[in-house]
Amino acid sequence: MITKIKSCLNLTFLSLILSLTIVTSSCDTAEDKLDEATQNGEEGEGNSEDDSSSEDENGESSGNDEDDSKASSIKYGEDFIVFEPQVTDSELGNWVYRKKGDPEYFDGSPLAPINDDYFEFEGNKSRGGKEDSPLVFKFTAPKSGNFYFAARLLQNFEEGDHDDYCNDIYVKMEGDFTSATDFTTDQLKIFHKFYGRGNNKPLANRALGTMRNLEIKGKHALAIYNFKEGEEYTLTIAGRSKNACIDYFLFHHESLKLNRNISKVKKADMAEVLPEEYRPDTK
Repeated sequence: MITKIKSCLNLTFLSLILSLTIVTSSCDTAEDKLDEATQNGEEGEGNSEDDSSSEDENGESSGNDEDDSKASSIKYGEDFIVFEPQVTDSELGNWVYRKKGDPEYFDGSPLAPINDDYFEFEGNKSRGGKEDSPLVFKFTAPKSGNFYFAARLLQNFEEGDHDDYCNDIYVKMEGDFTSATDFTTDQLKIFHKFYGRGNNKPLANRALGTMRNLEIKGKHALAIYNFKEGEEYTLTIAGRSKNACIDYFLFHHESLKLNRNISKVKKADMAEVLPEEYRPDTK
């Protein structure tokens, strides 16, 4: 009887040893596979990549691209500020973003819109109307003094339009500034007509030019603001005439004497008559 009990105990002990050996072997194999996976950069099923920011096999992003109309920034020089209308955070309303490839896009002659894009106003009528779809722009003055304001204009004429159609917007300024033109500071703080004229030769129905004049109660004067270095200012524009297009804006200090360059050429295109450094950076 004792012998049988010993035999049973021995068999049980052997079975236990065998079971432990099998379990140990399985664990070692699992650990080996986990180490191999880690070395090869593999991850568990719970760590899949976000499809919105994944890359294709050529390394190009397949996610959502940034809106092209926002892909711009303010360019500061020691004595000038230049920026495209795309820098605004405002709702566009009746402003339309045009870029190369758009059926309505105009590439200019001989100098195309900078970065092949611009804003076009599609409210009101081509001869003008009330303020519509305001766009806000904030900037900081790089130095103190008088700054001339100008904008590169594209007139996109319709059949029967006069050459003084499609050529104006409304502008107003906010901040610690004073007027350096014939109008009062208070007048510059509310919307008034800001206009220019383009040269449409040899173009049949388009003209590129420069906006730089204010009109208030039938009087006309250049837009000139006295800014303080380091102060933030807010320029707000609004649509006035349909099919008036804006390529970019420029504030230039009087010491640069850039206004002379523009004045020398009738219906001058500011991008052509001013040095390239006073244009927005290319993307």
